[in-house]
Formats: sequence, C-alpha cells, structure tokens
Amino acid sequence: RSVIVGGRPLVPASVVPEDLISQCQVVLQGKSRNLIIRELQRTNLDVNMAVNNLLSRDDEGEGDDDDSQDSYVP
Repeated sequence: RSVIVGGRPLVPASVVPEDLISQCQVVLQGKSRNLIIRELQRTNLDVNMAVNNLLSRDDEGEGDDDDSQDSYVP
C-alpha cells in the first residue's frame, strides 16, 4: 500500500537516495535527517524544491527548533 498525498503516491523513505539526502544536508545544516527525507518524499525527490520548502518554513518562523539554538554551547 502506498500513501497518497496530493494525488501522488509518496516515495517510500527506504528508496530515497543517500546522495539526495546528502545534498540537502549540505545546504540545510542542522536539519534532522528525517525531516529532509520527509520533504524529499513530499517533493517526489526534487532536491531544489525540498530545500526551498524547508528554508521558506524557517523564514516564516515555523517549527520549534528556535529553542535549540539557545541551548547550543560551542
């Protein structure tokens, strides 16, 4: 069974290529691997769209990772 989101079947996480995840991680340092995989699934493995979506969510101030910056100790 595949999950349908927006009329398209979602790519299973197990088939998201490692090199695509790595490309996203280079740009989105600090983002969790699972978050990147989920966004790649949503965008049907479109790296540029996934990166843009995650960056634009940051700009809007969405997410709860704002607190994690305060607790960071170099």
